[in-house]
Amino acid sequence: MARKSAGYTTRHHTSAVRALERLTRGDRRPETLHRLRTSLRRLEAALELLGETSRAATLGESVRPLSRLRTLQVFLAYLEKRQAPARDVRRVARLIDKAQKKIARTHVYETIRTGLTQVQSSALSTDDRLQRLSAARARHAAVLRELIGRALEDPRRKVLHALRLRLKALRYQEEWALAESMGHPHLITALKHAQSLLGIYEERAQFRKFARSLKLKMRTRIAREWRRARKRARRVPSELLPIVDLLDDRIRSISRPAHPASRLRRA
Repeated sequence: MARKSAGYTTRHHTSAVRALERLTRGDRRPETLHRLRTSLRRLEAALELLGETSRAATLGESVRPLSRLRTLQVFLAYLEKRQAPARDVRRVARLIDKAQKKIARTHVYETIRTGLTQVQSSALSTDDRLQRLSAARARHAAVLRELIGRALEDPRRKVLHALRLRLKALRYQEEWALAESMGHPHLITALKHAQSLLGIYEERAQFRKFARSLKLKMRTRIAREWRRARKRARRVPSELLPIVDLLDDRIRSISRPAHPASRLRRA
């Protein structure tokens, strides 16, 4: 079990280091930045689950300055796919250039590199891992219930965004659990689907904000797509209750004592 966890964290650590090296050498491809961010987020979730809370928090803080650049890169791809006017594309491209220069000026990549050199996996026993996973699932379930309740009463963007971030953290930890043979593929699939719908809404809200401030010609169409994404995202909270139930089942399956026959088989 320890080797599996070490393999999971090592894999994403290696992925982050490779992406970081490419970016520091001048690679400006959106997929490279995306690989760095997702690898860091997965490492953060795994380290938090393994008890490395300080290092997890350091990684989480180090990746925040990359969010604006990532949003702008996704926005540019969105505009190009919809054959937006060249003027719109140029304005967003200029913002991307400014964001990249700011990242270089504020030494963001150097900060990330320092955080990655400090990452270590906890050497926990199998029982410790089971207990940590069960406790983490219980915390996620409690927070999800609270956020779902708030979203059902008043589905504002801020609450839906918090809900999306919670689903993402849970999904990354469930991916770790799957690598430990303690995960549930259907749970991960459901989390990814809900997270995607909420993510599209958050993206469209950010696109709408940029389109208005830059006075893009596409802003009317963007606002229309934002309204559709908001309508769909506001239905997500009511669809999340089965996910919480499934999470509860996984908690019970860990805490439930093994059947005597299964102990004999293992012996």
